[in-house]
Amino acid sequence: MCSRSLPALLFFFITVAAVDRAAVQTASLSLSGASGFPGSNVTLNISLTVNSTLPAAVQWDLLYSTADLNPEAGTFYASGAAATVAGKQATCGTLVPGDIRCIVAGLNSTAIGNGILTAVTLQIASTTDTSTQVTLSNLAASSGGSTAQAVPITGTGATVTINQPPMGGPQATLMPSSVRSVANSAVPNAPGSLVYAQGANMATATSKPLIATLTPLRSHLVNSLDSVSVTVNGVAAPMYYALPNYVAFQLPWQTNLSTGSATMVVTRNGVASAPLQFPVGKFSPGFFTTSGSGAGMAWATYALPSRINPKAAVAQPANTVPGQVGVPATAGDLLYVYAAGLGPVGPKTVLNGYAPCPINAPCTDYNALDYSTTTKPAVTVGGVPAPVTFAGLHPVYPGIYLVFFKIPPGAPKGNAVPVRLQIGTLSTDPNNVTIAVQ
Repeated sequence: MCSRSLPALLFFFITVAAVDRAAVQTASLSLSGASGFPGSNVTLNISLTVNSTLPAAVQWDLLYSTADLNPEAGTFYASGAAATVAGKQATCGTLVPGDIRCIVAGLNSTAIGNGILTAVTLQIASTTDTSTQVTLSNLAASSGGSTAQAVPITGTGATVTINQPPMGGPQATLMPSSVRSVANSAVPNAPGSLVYAQGANMATATSKPLIATLTPLRSHLVNSLDSVSVTVNGVAAPMYYALPNYVAFQLPWQTNLSTGSATMVVTRNGVASAPLQFPVGKFSPGFFTTSGSGAGMAWATYALPSRINPKAAVAQPANTVPGQVGVPATAGDLLYVYAAGLGPVGPKTVLNGYAPCPINAPCTDYNALDYSTTTKPAVTVGGVPAPVTFAGLHPVYPGIYLVFFKIPPGAPKGNAVPVRLQIGTLSTDPNNVTIAVQ
């Protein structure tokens, strides 16, 4: 009986030994947890633990819920110490919303030791959840040298704890006739426009105001003290910023224009303001200017190099716009301006809070003409009609339009030549926005 059991027992030990050897050769990735308030950034460290077989390159996907988290604006990752010591560099990019792929590799066959490979920074977006899971998927690793081999690798995720702000507190109040364009304080305003409203008790006064840092714009702005949201005709409005006396938001695209007015409500920490009616219309043209007021020097940028100065950035006098190279435009130069209130676009449309392209992901299958204004605006420079070559949505900033036009022959010359924008029967002030022409 014992002799008959020996082969089975031997097979058991051989199997265990094989499993142990595989375990020794397996690398593992682990993700650190984090906590924060909605609107705050959290940094997740991805760490490598190795045994006998050291990888020279590692890849993984970081999966998260877009309802709870989003990558920080700009570069949202950094190489960790373990990667840097081995002469490697981390590269991360958004494959699709909710899936970030990271690769740690270098132009050498040096093995990577234990430690942090990458730090990824995400912004907490959820205003209701108290936690969310982040997981690792599609893991792969390889050794270095001419005989590079796949290295088995496993991974474990982590929990991000979301600390929601307290509910209750003072009721926000809205000032009558205070809903105006962010660009130039115009009224009425068109669906899709960025607008602001004045009032009181709309957020706590802090050194760091509530302001959106990512697109798409969210329906709530939240920090450790406040959760602020706006509805227009009962529809959640994408939020731009919230201050004690101001809130700014995008007027939802589907806002009904039939009565010429809409109704907004501000809710702070669960307490709703009294409703406020404000005027709306199909168009409300305006320029974004360097002063931020909608008057003065236009953000008029060269779409093609100027014939006078190929490095010119804005069509304004030299040394008048901080951080920008300025040079007056000449006849035939193609410029574009940042504009507001130009109404519906097509043939494609965008959702509230969205632009045609994301900021932190590749813009695929994008054609600017798909987001052209359905009514073409007109531009004059010093009273002379300027050929408009395109008007449509900015590719990555919600609620902002771009208008391309050429400086016409015969346009007056000077450092402050008026530029005017007209759409439908409405136009900007003929004299209060300028560019430089020579």
